[in-house]
Amino acid sequence: MYTLRSVVTALVLTTLLVFVLTPIAQADSDTPILSFKDATSLLGPGVVGEALPDSPIPDVRTLLPNKLGTWTYKVVSGKDAGSTRTNVLKTATDSDEPGLWQRHNPGNRVFSIAASEQTLTVESLGVFDHNLLIEYLSGELLVRKGMKSGDKINHKTDVRAVKLNRPSHIRSTGYLDITVTYMGRRKVTTPAGQFNTYLIRRDITSDVSPVKQKDTIYAFYADNVGIVAQVSHLDVHAAFIYHQDTRTGLVLQSLPTSN
Repeated sequence: MYTLRSVVTALVLTTLLVFVLTPIAQADSDTPILSFKDATSLLGPGVVGEALPDSPIPDVRTLLPNKLGTWTYKVVSGKDAGSTRTNVLKTATDSDEPGLWQRHNPGNRVFSIAASEQTLTVESLGVFDHNLLIEYLSGELLVRKGMKSGDKINHKTDVRAVKLNRPSHIRSTGYLDITVTYMGRRKVTTPAGQFNTYLIRRDITSDVSPVKQKDTIYAFYADNVGIVAQVSHLDVHAAFIYHQDTRTGLVLQSLPTSN
């Protein structure tokens, strides 16, 4: 049965990435709900290192992993601290569209990610446990080629949730309002190694009835590896019956094993 709890759960998990997401007013990128200082603290000492010389965002396809397989992350802060999460990167087997990838997350959730030279976007999220597909009608922007340190991009996309086994049946609609900020380059050290990264902050407000949400996500991307560390702060409300306010830090624990 499709319930309010299933909608809330699905929309919360979209913003958790390890690629991510889901609307009220446009996010104020100058006042994120999670500061950079607090984000680095949540990752723990020694993870975020020195600033590196600035360089613009390259062809964003280089910010995806350079091989398929299973990627393991350690949760270093939040209610699940000490546990691990795995993500499986695959090509999209049901599409002829070049540059379309699938990221399989715990809980039988599948992100569809479109990668071109210019942009990385999340196109949809399948939540198979709840027979739910969340579609981002103009894509949820993760990062864009050519951004320079300090650049901000505002992006808005309509969102709809449909049944996986009945796509014509729209269960709810709304929008995402996103500000993507390139915060420069940083050296990052995780159990998987030391990386020179591009730091992207995304501030998101959303309203997909009945869920209202405000998030800040810091993601550290390394060439040919993808996200090696991430911190998210999610603040989710659903009328007067649900509220979740969480902070979670993840670091890459090991490079992928082949499937």
